[in-house]
Amino acid sequence: MMRRHCGLPAKLGLLLALTAGAAHALVFSVTEPWVRAAPDGNNAEVFMKLRSSDPATLVAVDSFAARRATILPAQNRHGTRQVELPANVLVELKPGDARIRLAGLVRRLKQGEHVPLTLIVRGADGKEQKTFVNAEVRHRSPTEDELDPKGHTHRK
Repeated sequence: MMRRHCGLPAKLGLLLALTAGAAHALVFSVTEPWVRAAPDGNNAEVFMKLRSSDPATLVAVDSFAARRATILPAQNRHGTRQVELPANVLVELKPGDARIRLAGLVRRLKQGEHVPLTLIVRGADGKEQKTFVNAEVRHRSPTEDELDPKGHTHRK
């Protein structure tokens, strides 16, 4: 009985054919998600840091904690309700800049609890990806708390 050996070029060709057909997956990360409720308890704003491995766009947000979730653009970008995510660039949703508004909260939020959100990101190829996030209700960002652990400033 004769045994056949598959040569290295044939193995490499098979490997390339298999990997060429595999879709490139967008890697999307969220860090430091937090929520600040408005004093009236009806609305809140959400902040976080976003990064995408490839160019993408945050196109929508959903949360059952509010009747409506809206992406608010940076002050210099009127009209758009999306956030562009350049490849490998940290994009920060922060107070006074691009952020998410939760309008018509279904109940008053308490400090320390977590609000579930679904972020919908569209890649350059048009495919959408959902990412689930739990954002903590806080007065200020985790970074601000880290820099000033006492949580207050002194006035003269």
